[in-house]
Amino acid sequence: MFVYTKNLLSAGGFKTINSAGSFKTITSISNTNDEGLSLIQKEVFTGLLLSDGMLTKRNKGSRGKASFSLTQTCNPNSEYVLGHVELLFYTFNLFDIYINYSIPMTNWARTKNKLYPYLYFNTVATNEFLELYNLWYINNKKTVPKDIELNLTSRVLAFWAMGDGGKCRSGFHFNTNAFGDEGANILRNALLKNFDLSTSLHSRNRIFIPRSEMNKFRDIVRIYMLPGFLYKLEE
Repeated sequence: MFVYTKNLLSAGGFKTINSAGSFKTITSISNTNDEGLSLIQKEVFTGLLLSDGMLTKRNKGSRGKASFSLTQTCNPNSEYVLGHVELLFYTFNLFDIYINYSIPMTNWARTKNKLYPYLYFNTVATNEFLELYNLWYINNKKTVPKDIELNLTSRVLAFWAMGDGGKCRSGFHFNTNAFGDEGANILRNALLKNFDLSTSLHSRNRIFIPRSEMNKFRDIVRIYMLPGFLYKLEE
């Protein structure tokens, strides 16, 4: 068990997290949210799917539905740990209607022979997440939808930046190496078309926003960035 003694945005104040959790019962997703994902849920979901979020197809016992999950490593020795906790709690609360326990779960991961705690949640499996899975995954591998420009809004860009972006000297990197050259270039074209943001492609297919574009980038995403990630926009 570990405790974060700082007020967390959208986390309801001080929180103590443990792996036991507190479970609630969801009898029917179709009865709890007939209209599907809200606009904010869709935008946050899209930004996180471009970074740390995952969809998992559940064949056994769920008739081919899919669930959404998010994991954030919480190294207590990192000065940026509260940002990751904040993002996890914000997303957990936003998708609360799809989650059958009351607080996020915890576990431990070993990295370079050191154990670090991490927070995570999984939603229940639904048909709507299955439809999204079919848009984002090819042969069980996450890919960038070719029409991503239709959904790449300012909020999406901000959550993508929080989840998988970082300062690089006087510019900004998106760690898009997992999407390959094709996926990275689809995203670059969408950034140019939707926001007039010029980018380049660095090693390992990482998208780079140069210094000349950073003020424009900051103006686009700042309003949607959680406080714990504003350091990524510092000059």
